Amino acid sequence: GWFQLYALPRTFSSSLEAVLAAWIVERSISSTSSSVAKWQTRQTRWLLLLGSLQVALRPTAAGFWLSWAIYKMYVLLQCGDLHGVFSGLLAPGLLISGVVLSFSTLLDCLYYGRFTLVPLNFLRFNLLADGSALYGSHPWHWYFTEGLAVTL
Repeated sequence: GWFQLYALPRTFSSSLEAVLAAWIVERSISSTSSSVAKWQTRQTRWLLLLGSLQVALRPTAAGFWLSWAIYKMYVLLQCGDLHGVFSGLLAPGLLISGVVLSFSTLLDCLYYGRFTLVPLNFLRFNLLADGSALYGSHPWHWYFTEGLAVTL
């Protein structure tokens, strides 16, 4: 009925976001064991595309994606490949993320009938207006004192 139409898109987007995260980790692990030149390949661009789609689906995935990118930059810098950081990771990452954000914004504008940036609205609601407190809140140290124990 109507409730499935209302509630299932959230479940589907959460599932898709989780699948994209798992796929990124799996492909990333398999590419870490290969040579640094692998960063110049199509696989890297696919990983960047998957990560950008993941962030477009759920802006909170940016934390996961940022930690992945920092780790990959660290690996490249440890190999002494500063050029690979820029030409193989940062430049394509900014380009691909920009295209995905533009396409996502276009779809949102068509849907809402006016210009809207959903990630900006997400940040405004959750950080500036503290709207996320409607769903429960914890002190700043909760993640270190109790949250970590719960997840382990």
